[in-house]
Amino acid sequence: MRLPTPARTLAAVAIALSATATGCGSTDATEPSSASAGGGGGSQDGGAKRLAMGDSTTLKGLHGSMKVTVLKVEDPMKAPPPRGLVRETPRKGFRFVGVHVRMTNAGDAPYTDSLLNGSRLATDIEKAARPTVLLGGKCRSKGFGTSARIPAGATKTGCLPFQVKKKAKISAYQLTLDSGYGPETGTWAVG
Repeated sequence: MRLPTPARTLAAVAIALSATATGCGSTDATEPSSASAGGGGGSQDGGAKRLAMGDSTTLKGLHGSMKVTVLKVEDPMKAPPPRGLVRETPRKGFRFVGVHVRMTNAGDAPYTDSLLNGSRLATDIEKAARPTVLLGGKCRSKGFGTSARIPAGATKTGCLPFQVKKKAKISAYQLTLDSGYGPETGTWAVG
């Protein structure tokens, strides 16, 4: 049976699109996906930097560079003390974890970022850790985790809070600048 000309054209386009689509987005089985490597596309293009706790590296962002040092991972971290009626506790079955980071703006312009968006904890249980917002305590999110503003040449130290399943073991902390969209990801081994 011969297809009419418009149907034949449509069938040819569908075949061409399906052939093109099968070649897009495939990754090697040993290469981590961007979601597991820190959010941005930086890790797939060879931009991942593997480091030990206390090591410093300079990560490139979309709008500048930052020298980043992960000082320590506080696991578990105490819940912030109650403030009036506000009592912050982890969800049932979870614990608080704080990642203490020092950042120096290596660029020539002010740097602004929501660091929690580009932060990940790698764990032995899938989806066991997620950044969280804390209003009080020594690991409060405001001013560092949700709205870091670092002038050119300045250094800022802060804490990034997470909620992690109680049974999950943390193996690494990962940071990609610019809310996870920067070209490079730093990975610091934990433990």
